[in-house]
Amino acid sequence: MKAISKREHQSVIYALKQMESLLDEGTASAVHAKTLSKLYQRYHALLADLSVCINEYETLHHHLRVKVLAPALRKAKRMEQYAERR
Repeated sequence: MKAISKREHQSVIYALKQMESLLDEGTASAVHAKTLSKLYQRYHALLADLSVCINEYETLHHHLRVKVLAPALRKAKRMEQYAERR
């Protein structure tokens, strides 16, 4: 999956508008251009949602590694070293 380029999107919209003016069949091209724009807006909304999700995941991941796993591993290591001395 690749990102949708804003430049590519705008060039398709521009080409549809040019085709509309040449063919003078504005309704079909206008509907397609409007649909394409709505899908592009939805794409950006989904990217924003994904960004929020990724940030939340990274925050929780960091918290678990630093505040939960690291102390537990240090404690287990100390207990192992203490047991080896006995």
